[in-house]
Amino acid sequence: MTMLQSSPLFRYNAYGEMLDFTGVVTDGYYYTGEYMDSETGLYYLRARYMDPATGTFTSMDSYTGNIYEPASLHRYLYANANPVKYCDPSGHSPLASLTTSVSQLTMLQTNALILSMATISGLMNMAVKTLKCMVDYKRLPSGSELANSFWEGFSIGMLVGSVAIFVALCVNMTLLEMSICLAGVSIVQGLINGAYAVYKKDGFDAVTSFLSAAISALTLSYLYGLEVDIPITSGGGISTKAKITVADEVEINNNVADVSGESVTPGITDDVSSGGSSSKTYMTGTEGEEELANLVGGKPQQYRKTSLGGRYIDQLSDDNIAHESKVGYTTLTKRIRMQILKDAELINTGKIAGAHWHFFTSGVTGKGGASQPLLDFLIKNGISFTIH
Repeated sequence: MTMLQSSPLFRYNAYGEMLDFTGVVTDGYYYTGEYMDSETGLYYLRARYMDPATGTFTSMDSYTGNIYEPASLHRYLYANANPVKYCDPSGHSPLASLTTSVSQLTMLQTNALILSMATISGLMNMAVKTLKCMVDYKRLPSGSELANSFWEGFSIGMLVGSVAIFVALCVNMTLLEMSICLAGVSIVQGLINGAYAVYKKDGFDAVTSFLSAAISALTLSYLYGLEVDIPITSGGGISTKAKITVADEVEINNNVADVSGESVTPGITDDVSSGGSSSKTYMTGTEGEEELANLVGGKPQQYRKTSLGGRYIDQLSDDNIAHESKVGYTTLTKRIRMQILKDAELINTGKIAGAHWHFFTSGVTGKGGASQPLLDFLIKNGISFTIH
């Protein structure tokens, strides 16, 4: 099996409309890791459903908004109309994405972040002091001791949080990058404190310090995994570790997947100056097939037998990938469904190495692409696609 079928790779527009897919997935979790209903094409965000075609929710938010954030007063907008910076997993309140630059946070968000870090630090210090009191003195700490330990940790957290935010602003870090750096610092701190505790022969401090370093190491490993694999979906969707600093629509190059069967990272072009898409349009299906021949090469109109009947492949590339061309907006009709099932059978029987469908814009209707149920059916059957 080639990487094209085994390694899922998605590309979306800013609000989660799927533009391109390669690979095979078995669930319905896509844009920002949220579940999409295959029948309606809507994303389930707990309190409400969101329509990626319009970038709005299908029902009004019960939260009335904040006058200091005008976009929040529109009770149907998804992520305050800024999905580059925010996501909204609850359907009620936009949250800053881990890939958001710290410099993009509002003053209220920055203060809330520092306060959260300080509170967590205070609670952790209070827990450690409680355990130490129980181990050393065989009793629970008094109220004043708990308060002092909390405020001690809180103060340290405030200091560390403030310094972290300042450094992140100076070097333009994202929240994810700042979190990774903090986890690294915690590991070093835990190891140094643990070594010093061993030198002092303080067993409790040594154990808690090394345990803290181990937890920080696990956190670092998790966060680093997010940095490598997280699907950053600004505009057309960005390759791993890419940064976007503007909320303008981004257009994907037509050649998103390498026809050789290897998964590749597409080029990204900002569509800011032109103000629109530069996609070509085609008047007939024949013109689309001609463009397909120019894109992938190989041989046109190749016939293959299946148990469901004969299948004419629009363009069979030299690496035995079957390419199908569709012009205009395409839906999952009975005929289209049968074509997909035939392609899937040809793949499973080894008669072709894979299949890739191409959707072109019609010069007559001005429309292109495919319905969400059609895209889901392609994905289900291990067929990749590109919306040109």
